Amino acid sequence: ATAVTQLLSPPVTGVAGLIAAALLAKGQSPWNLVAIAFLWSILLPTAYVIGQFLRGGIGDLHMNNRKERFWPLIFSILGAAVGWLLLYTRDAPLSLLVLMTTHLALAISILIITAWWKISMHSASIATLAVFILLFTGRSILPILLLVPLVAWARIYLRRHTLAQTVAGAALGTVLVWAAFILLGGG
Repeated sequence: ATAVTQLLSPPVTGVAGLIAAALLAKGQSPWNLVAIAFLWSILLPTAYVIGQFLRGGIGDLHMNNRKERFWPLIFSILGAAVGWLLLYTRDAPLSLLVLMTTHLALAISILIITAWWKISMHSASIATLAVFILLFTGRSILPILLLVPLVAWARIYLRRHTLAQTVAGAALGTVLVWAAFILLGGG
């Protein structure tokens, strides 16, 4: 369960999503745009969380205490917004814009929800990745879809979340990536 939590954490699934977005970009080679997205939406927020952890500002890297999530989520929202704006102004491919739009919407939604309840960011992140790939490939990729309940199990087993928190996270990621896909003209 610990290995699943580490290997399928939001920053790791975020990197996988960026690679998938680049590979799914039609007729473009967006690796320079992927680097921008990586810097603003993954590297800087993750560095902030690690810095907070090393300074004792948060108890663990997965922010089990929901009250510790506020500033990392604010930092993530700001980074995702800057990254999204840079991608949008550079005519990023649809796949990359959908992923960044979802990331921004997810961070905002989780920040709002976290004020009252601890939703699973791990489940939201893996569900986003699985549905994102499904939407862009047009076919079911069962092994990726099976990662969603695996991550939920790991988070419950480690007593980091309840079943409801993991289901809600997966549902949120699914709805937001689907909405971004539709709103940006993917379907």
